[in-house]
Amino acid sequence: GTSNLVERVPFARRFASNVDNDYQWNISSFIDISQNLGAVEVIDIFDEVLFQNTLTEAEKCIVIDYLETDLDGLPWPLDPTASDYLNRIRDMVGFMFSLPRWQFQ
Repeated sequence: GTSNLVERVPFARRFASNVDNDYQWNISSFIDISQNLGAVEVIDIFDEVLFQNTLTEAEKCIVIDYLETDLDGLPWPLDPTASDYLNRIRDMVGFMFSLPRWQFQ
């Protein structure tokens, strides 16, 4: 039933937030902030690591829109020098786990 889907939503949230001892991960293992990576490069890294480069161009565009748009729908470029850079990437990873293609039963 839907219980598996309902369980995946909190998993994605907990994994992305990195506050749960069961799902700890070090973002620095994947992203070196000194490289000044933009949204496309960051998405490509996690597409390779998590999804073996299987995201479609349409899915990548959806993730870019999520990552580079604020809550009001206005452009909000990913800035490697901003204090929220790594948090935004963590949120993006949770969003990637929430893409429709991964929500099957």
